[in-house]
Amino acid sequence: MKALVTGAGGFIASHLVEHLLGEGYDVRALAHYRGDGSIGHLDSDCEVVRGDIRDGDRLKRMTHDVDVIFNLAALISIPHSYASPSEYMSTNAPGSRPVLGTLTATRDFTYVTDTVRGLRMLAECRKARGLEVNIGSERDIPMGGLATLVQCVMYGAASDPVLDESWARPERSEVQRLLSDSSLMNALTGWSPEVPLREAIAATAVWMEMSLDEMPTGRVM
Repeated sequence: MKALVTGAGGFIASHLVEHLLGEGYDVRALAHYRGDGSIGHLDSDCEVVRGDIRDGDRLKRMTHDVDVIFNLAALISIPHSYASPSEYMSTNAPGSRPVLGTLTATRDFTYVTDTVRGLRMLAECRKARGLEVNIGSERDIPMGGLATLVQCVMYGAASDPVLDESWARPERSEVQRLLSDSSLMNALTGWSPEVPLREAIAATAVWMEMSLDEMPTGRVM
């Protein structure tokens, strides 16, 4: 089976490419141009195409011979979206991925290997076609609690988290709770998350330590 993955240079999409290749897929990866010409974390065994998700003519040429499309291209910086709303709408519509700005808001976290496995299972499930299906752990945690858990996993102890007010969102722009309902996903495919949050944090910490040389420095908006 041949798949097109857009936004392939991103965190989830690059892991999806790796997962699909491991499952025997032929993968075409659409990635934004990088000034250094590199393909980031993308596997060299895939076909990498440079381009923009908003280029309709190019997309038609890239999709004519594929069986399934995983659209993971999006801009995710909330502060920048206030300054350039049209750019975000044209890139992210019809959906977007929220990020965080408070200690009390809760989020449902799913480890990337569980996420990409679920995406692949959905693509292979005929009954799921045309349906809106959630992939998630069905367990949410406050951002303050997450900060405490990260400290405990990495350092063995934790101090009370403090919110940097400069990161606070404009009033009424924060989603206070994001909690998935994966019952339909489970019924359709049998999928359920396998990696607990504590284990996911530990694995992410190891990955970040190994990737420090490739990470940008300074504050990322």
